[in-house]
Amino acid sequence: MPSHLEIVQPPLAYASPGFRVANASASPWDKMHAGVWEPYTFELLDSLLISQEHPVFVDIGAFVGPLSLYAASLNATVFAAEADVENFALLLKNIRENSDGLRARISSHLLAVSNVTGVARMSKPSEADSPNSAAHKTGSSSAVSILETIRSAGAAEEATPRSSGPARQWWTVPSMALPLYLQELLDNSGAGGGFSRSRPFVVSMDIEGAESEALQAAFAMVAAAEESARPPLILEMHPGFFPHEGGGRARYVASTCRVLALYRKLYFLGRDHQPRCDAGQKDHGRSNCHWPAVLAEFESVHSVAAFMMTTTQDAFMLHAIHSADQHHRPLIYTQVEMPTPQQSIEDAHHKTLADGHLLNIRTLYGVSLPVI
Repeated sequence: MPSHLEIVQPPLAYASPGFRVANASASPWDKMHAGVWEPYTFELLDSLLISQEHPVFVDIGAFVGPLSLYAASLNATVFAAEADVENFALLLKNIRENSDGLRARISSHLLAVSNVTGVARMSKPSEADSPNSAAHKTGSSSAVSILETIRSAGAAEEATPRSSGPARQWWTVPSMALPLYLQELLDNSGAGGGFSRSRPFVVSMDIEGAESEALQAAFAMVAAAEESARPPLILEMHPGFFPHEGGGRARYVASTCRVLALYRKLYFLGRDHQPRCDAGQKDHGRSNCHWPAVLAEFESVHSVAAFMMTTTQDAFMLHAIHSADQHHRPLIYTQVEMPTPQQSIEDAHHKTLADGHLLNIRTLYGVSLPVI
């Protein structure tokens, strides 16, 4: 029986009326209620999903359900894929707390979405899974690493970022290549089997560094779609997981930017430096303050590549879309200020990027791509 006490009510500035979870005082729900947990993502979902007819939201790396439940509360059809068994159990528990109507809008999948279909070997720090730990009760916030091994025909065994080290917990889950997963959802969501501008199909992905291979696998599928129908992307990028030594960072940048080049608009997704409060808005239990989303536009995909090659951040949020008119609520836009990269970085990665990765280092720094 759904609880009437465990309700997450986002700030009044957001479109969601709220939803129920198993423990609203736990993270991330307490932060979400206060409007400080990834507020830019929820405002962007409002802009992409509301006032749309039968929108679809694909949440890859769904965690315990914050984005999935939020999108479902906006009447979107939601597909939530999560590969961490502990988080998946909590995702199901949180979904069950809600009304029949909201539950029916979410399909949840214990699945690792990657570049191949088979069985994925997953790992995360084992200390996060002690029965007495906060992570065990509220969901693991530790990086879950896909694959040391993916078992499928012809797939090689390859180490992945941060997958090694002492005291890790291991398990296996089914794995599906991103284009196959998206095609299954298109075939079974009433979308007519293909991307369509008339039915928004928004994809969010947070899979701890595996996004590069997953996106590369989906390149042909996205490229084949009509330009204006290509699905808007909300991506947590992880360039900092890949060292410069050995060309790991360059390979990550090249594979992700090949797909990002299919989109006209690329944004660094962040929030304003201070909250905005509306004293005239009153609603018991809901905050009247929020941190507005800020979309800082990159000049071109080459600017994105230069940023990822030089950043010291482990991760950042990126939004890719065909046109800003696909945003149906006002957002704050600005431009990314790009520093001039050091010559040494260019020299170090020239060969890796130019040979076999479809990006020419001479165009990475300062020369825009032709409009696609």
